[in-house]
Amino acid sequence: IEGQVFDASTGQPLRKASISMSPMRVSAAMAAAGPRSYGATTDATGKFSVSGLEPGQYRVNATHTGFLIAQYNARRPNGPGAPLELARGQKTTGVDFRLTPHGIIAGHMLDEDGDPLQGVQIQLMRMTYNRGRKQLQQYNGSNSNDLGEYRISGIQPGKYYLCALYRGRLNMMNLNGSFSIAGGPAQQQEDYAPTFYPGVTDIAAAVPMDMKPGQQL
Repeated sequence: IEGQVFDASTGQPLRKASISMSPMRVSAAMAAAGPRSYGATTDATGKFSVSGLEPGQYRVNATHTGFLIAQYNARRPNGPGAPLELARGQKTTGVDFRLTPHGIIAGHMLDEDGDPLQGVQIQLMRMTYNRGRKQLQQYNGSNSNDLGEYRISGIQPGKYYLCALYRGRLNMMNLNGSFSIAGGPAQQQEDYAPTFYPGVTDIAAAVPMDMKPGQQL
């Protein structure tokens, strides 16, 4: 197979992107030899080529630092793609990818005196539906360091809320303010109430962030 990898935001080719091919359905000979994966790296013009493939069905992924992972023929970043079917002796060209730059959110955690807080859980959350009920579910997160700094990367486009927790582990928050903790009952939050950006304790007053591809906040 042959193809090329591009930056979806600029249209420029991406060098040093990694291509991986994982077999989903393979020939009897390959199955007898055991599982095998194939891969390649794009050149300075973003092009790649993988040869010597056994016939079968493959899932093809493209990755690059600073970009969201993409499956071949996926309609959205990090979304499911279509498998690639290869017959014996077949040459397939135009296996192209357009990688979306990931978003980044960074900032500082401060206490009421303006001093940095270490070990604060910062959770990036988005609205989901569970049995017909709206809930905020954790999508990504980070912890503040000794300077109170935090940085969350790998964010795909969408609308998110930011929540800071000083103690305990929040996995899901219902709109009525109750907590759902994975693997056990809700725990008492100590020292500080869960705080939503831009510094409120009521989810109804929280300000959602609409992340664009590659945006840095």
